[in-house]
Formats: sequence, structure tokens, C-alpha cells
Amino acid sequence: PLFRCIDRQAWEAAVLVHRADWPTSEADINKLFDFAAARGLTTEWNFVCEKGVETESALQDIIWPAEVFGQVSTAVVTHSICGAHGAIPLDVDDPALRQKMISSTLENPHRLEVLCGERGALRAEPFRDIRWSTEPNA
Repeated sequence: PLFRCIDRQAWEAAVLVHRADWPTSEADINKLFDFAAARGLTTEWNFVCEKGVETESALQDIIWPAEVFGQVSTAVVTHSICGAHGAIPLDVDDPALRQKMISSTLENPHRLEVLCGERGALRAEPFRDIRWSTEPNA
């Protein structure tokens, strides 16, 4: 379970697994540290290991340092040229071809519009913290 905790960054769960004395071989301990390092999570994993062996504090009393466990942020990077990639015919040009392209092409401007457009799904309130870069330098 600790590999999954690291992979998903489920740090509270990792502390609980540590405290439950989950049987872990010495070889697996080394693999866990390597696994965390490969994902750039060495600092977080070291903190969790420290707190996992401390039994005097309750989970809710652990102070998770912001410099280690800062707010995860997502950035969407797109460019206006993406809207022209894989252009799909208009409704009146060839409806059958249009439908085939929309359903079989993962990258098409219509999907980008639905996700990233002015009123796209990723502009909705639940995603308000997404950082947008709409005209990045090449």
C-alpha cells in the first residue's frame, strides 16, 4: 500500500500505514525511497517516514509544512494555433465525414473548445485554480 500512497501522494494514508506497522522488508524500504525519489517526492516521503514513527501525536495534530506540501496547481498550456489542428468540416460541408472525424479523432478543435474555450468545462468554478497560458513562446 505504501507504493500506492506515494504514487497518489496520499500522505495521511501513508502515515497511518506506517503507524499500523505494515510488514515491510528491508529491500522494500529501499525500493520505497527509490520510488519516491523517481517521482520527485523525496522530501515529502522523508517527512512522512518521520511522522510515521512518531506515535505520540494524532494524525490531525500533524503540521504539514506548506513549503513541502504546498497547494498542488495545474496549468493548462494551449495556443491559438491548436484550434486549427485537425480542422473538421462544417455541418453543411459533409455531415458524415464531420461526425466520423469528431468521434474518431482525439485531438480536434471542437474538443479543445469544449474543454478550454471561453465557456469550456475547465473554465467552470470547480477548476477556478487552474493556471492558463494561452499564448506561450515557442
